[in-house]
Amino acid sequence: MSLPPGFCHEEIWGTYGTGQQFGGCAIGGDRIYWFALVNRPEQDPEITDDQKSFLLDRFGNWHEPIPALIAATNHADILRHNTYHCRPNHRWGEGSVTLLGDAAHLMAPTYGQGACQALEDALVLSRCVAQNSTLVAAFRHYEQYRFPRVAKLQQLSHQIGVMMQWQNPLLARLRNATLNILPNGWLDDVTGINAVFGYHA
Repeated sequence: MSLPPGFCHEEIWGTYGTGQQFGGCAIGGDRIYWFALVNRPEQDPEITDDQKSFLLDRFGNWHEPIPALIAATNHADILRHNTYHCRPNHRWGEGSVTLLGDAAHLMAPTYGQGACQALEDALVLSRCVAQNSTLVAAFRHYEQYRFPRVAKLQQLSHQIGVMMQWQNPLLARLRNATLNILPNGWLDDVTGINAVFGYHA
């Protein structure tokens, strides 16, 4: 199937506190990437191997093209992954060993910063190796430099993700109404997104 004209990327939150979210984008050719997020217990008896039927039941009455995207996707192409919040880990390495990317600072996908932060890690790590006489010193310098930034992003991604998945109908309506009346750019300043994208490693 094809996406509506002008559709590049969308992320839709549950309107009435449903604890659900859907997003998608065209990724070239006739391919479409989409995701669905549903608040459920980890061991949920309602979720069976038939992921497609479960999602159609949950999102079938949402606006198009959401139901059509799910319906057009092969069963085998729908993958289920549980998501968890990981608190910042203060220790990334020891001796001549260190970590970077998700191995060091796994974060929620809310800000889309997982791969971005791995690239920043690699750049800073390479500079630390060039500037220090030993790998041990370089790794500790890299860890000390990178931790404050990624820890802040981990927490911010988690906090925004929780807000996006609110299940309380009153809170969800208040959230949506507030976002609709905020001036352009105000939310970017409050959430710090401008600082995230304007950062120079």
